[in-house]
Amino acid sequence: MDKSIIKANFRTIDFDNKKKLNSVLFYGCVRNSLRTHTYFIVDLWNSKCHVVELNNLYTLRNFYKCLTIVARNNHKQYESFRLLRTLLQDSTYTIKQYGLLVGANIPHHVRYIGGRRFWVGNVGTHNALICDLDKRQVTSVVPAEEDVLLGPQVSYDAKTGEVFFVTYEVKGHLQMSLVDPQFKNRFSIKKWNQETGEITTVWTDEINCLLLDGFRVTADQSYAIFSDLRFALDDECQFDPNSIYVVDLKTKKTWEIPGLKASAHVEPDPDDPNVFYVSEHQIGIVVRDQVTEEDVAKNKDVTLIAKLKFVTKEIGGVVGVASILKYRMTPEGPELLGRYSDGQNFVRATWHFAFKNKGRKYIATISSPYIMIIDAETMTLYKKIDTGIKPLYGLQVSEDGEQFYCNSFFDFYIVDFDTGEVQTSCNFQKRREGRVFHVSAHTIRADNFW
Repeated sequence: MDKSIIKANFRTIDFDNKKKLNSVLFYGCVRNSLRTHTYFIVDLWNSKCHVVELNNLYTLRNFYKCLTIVARNNHKQYESFRLLRTLLQDSTYTIKQYGLLVGANIPHHVRYIGGRRFWVGNVGTHNALICDLDKRQVTSVVPAEEDVLLGPQVSYDAKTGEVFFVTYEVKGHLQMSLVDPQFKNRFSIKKWNQETGEITTVWTDEINCLLLDGFRVTADQSYAIFSDLRFALDDECQFDPNSIYVVDLKTKKTWEIPGLKASAHVEPDPDDPNVFYVSEHQIGIVVRDQVTEEDVAKNKDVTLIAKLKFVTKEIGGVVGVASILKYRMTPEGPELLGRYSDGQNFVRATWHFAFKNKGRKYIATISSPYIMIIDAETMTLYKKIDTGIKPLYGLQVSEDGEQFYCNSFFDFYIVDFDTGEVQTSCNFQKRREGRVFHVSAHTIRADNFW
C-alpha cells in the first residue's frame, strides 16, 4: 500500500448526552459548495463530537488512474450511459462532470480498525483514508500496483487486529463498465497484518462483479460476503439484477446468489457465524435526455425522488420496495431462511444491522423517517418507530440495545428503543457554512474505545 499524510482540520464540540457509554459513533458527509469531507466522531463517554474536515481532492488519485487507463486503451467508442454503472459515465470528462465526481466522492464505507483509527472508503474513486483520532491525522491509502483498484470496504477482526480488503483489476473494471457487461474481472481478498505490515492474498477468482459493496468477513474468518451493487434501470424502469457472493476462505470456493435487486449491505449474525442478513437496497438511477414521471410509472414498485442535470443528460433518482433476506451457509452453499418485505411501507433499506435487546435478537433498518425493527428469528416486523426525522440517514444501536443513534445531515439524535422518543438532538455544524451534498448511511459504532 502507498500511504501519504494529507492536510485535515480537527476540532471538538461539546453536546448534551444523558447516558454515558464507552463507545463512539462515526459517520461522514460531503459539503457540496466547498467540496469538503466532514467526519463526525461522536464520543458518548465524554459527550464530545470530534469534527474532521479535509478537501476531498486529496482522494482522487485512483480515479485519475482510471482516466489514464481509459485513454491508454482508447475506450472512447461505447454506448454512453447505458452500459455504465459507475461514475465513469462519459468519455469527455467536462468541468461539470469533474465537479459532480468530486461531490459524489462520498465517505460512504467506514470501519473501525483499532487504536482509535477509522478506515474511510470512498465509493466512487476506489481509494481509502485512515483517520487517526489520537494523532489527529488523516492518511491516504491506495494500492501500490499500477493496475489495481481498492474496494471501498474493509472488514476488521478485533481479536487478531487484521484488516481484510478487496482489490480488482482496472482493465477488467473498465472492460465491464464500458464494453462488455458480462465480462468477469479478477478479484482478490487480502489480509493486512497491522503490526508487521505484511499483506497476504487469501482468495482470488474471476467474477461478474462491478460495484462491490457490503464486504464483511465472519468472526471466525470462515466466510467473506459481499454484494455486486448495481443502480441502473432499463427502458422499462426495471432494476439490473445483481448478486451476492459468498467465499469460503478455507476451501476457496465461491458461491453466487443471483437475481437480487440492488443488493447492498451484508450483516453477519452476532451469534452464529454461518448466518448472515443482506438487503435489497432498492435505489437506482434512470438516465434520459429528460426523465419524466411517465418513465418511472412503468414500474409500480419505484418512486422518483430527485432529478439532476448531468451535462447533456438528466439523471433521475428512484427508490423502490426493499427487503431483508436471511441466509445460512451449508456445505451445499447459501440457504435462504427468511425474507422481510412490506411493499411501499418499506422502501430503500439504507442500512441494517443485527443486535440484541433483553436477550432477544433483532434487525434494525431505515425506511425514512421510520426505524424498522425486525424479529431476526421469525423475519417479521416487531416494531416501527416514526422518528419524525426527514431525511433519516444513518442508524446504529447502543451495545445494550436500548438506544438508537441516528443522523440527518449535520443533526444527531438519540432515540429510545422502548418508547420511540427522541431523547437527545444536537447540531454539530452550526458555525460553518456549506450545504450538505450527501451524508453516509454507514454509521458505525466502536465499543470500549477509551
